[in-house]
Amino acid sequence: MRLLDLVWPVLREQGVSTGHNVVVYYGGAAGRLTIEAGVEAPTDFTDRGEVRHASTPAGDVAVATHYGEYADLASAYAALDRWCEDTGRRPAGVSWEVYGDWEEDPAKRRTDVFFLLG
Repeated sequence: MRLLDLVWPVLREQGVSTGHNVVVYYGGAAGRLTIEAGVEAPTDFTDRGEVRHASTPAGDVAVATHYGEYADLASAYAALDRWCEDTGRRPAGVSWEVYGDWEEDPAKRRTDVFFLLG
């Protein structure tokens, strides 16, 4: 949330058209994880401070859609892991989540989880 709290004011100040929140996870050595958090922005904006243009990685992906509490996202990751095992595909160590529009009812909260495939 701290990262998104940096992004939203910059985009609002610049009047940028926005979409959904996105968080990208880059796996690293010794189990380290690098995180980028941002907002879909179909219109241009000016980079400022830590807020800069970025894109989700390009390539083949596997995706699972989760409805429910964010704390239960592990089930979507487990489904993607199983799919990779079943199909012989290999995750590339990069994943991301795209959070749908906020819903008061947790059962209606949508999160799409993507695995970049190697």
